Amino acid sequence: MHRFAFLLVLAVLPPAQSLHAQRSATPADSAVRIRFRQGDSEEWVYANLRRAGTDSLHLSNELGAFAVAKVDIAEAEVSRGRRSNTTRGLLVGGGIGAVAGVATAGVLDAVTEDNFEIEYFLLGAALGFVPGALLGAGTGALTRSERWERVDPQAPAIGLYLNPGAEGTVVGLSLSF
Repeated sequence: MHRFAFLLVLAVLPPAQSLHAQRSATPADSAVRIRFRQGDSEEWVYANLRRAGTDSLHLSNELGAFAVAKVDIAEAEVSRGRRSNTTRGLLVGGGIGAVAGVATAGVLDAVTEDNFEIEYFLLGAALGFVPGALLGAGTGALTRSERWERVDPQAPAIGLYLNPGAEGTVVGLSLSF
């Protein structure tokens, strides 16, 4: 019997965990941005979530505290932290450096009239790529951007929690609308 229950928990746990990750509740004091249904404005309103009620979100920003009905929200996104732009900087900087290296080889070819072979242009690209990539990666590491995750404020939140104890494992299920 214990083996069957254990297999049942293993069969239910992975889908429930992924569902919980998709629908997890946003903790209080999270940074959010909201676009409203009314008007033609494409501007985001940035605020901190104070609490989420069944039909409204209670927010605050530099102008003060306010509540927004969930039906008035066209789009909502929650900040999930900041991400580094190191890889993007490396690729952009390396590309710019490679182009600069090829252009430098082309200028040297035109000035010296030596009719450079293709290897010189490849060498120029490689020599330009390295410092460009290093400079771009360093710049990308210093400039971090906000990572926003789109959420549906009207969707129910579902969670499955396991609490192993001495007498066995307790399974908890939470559902909020």
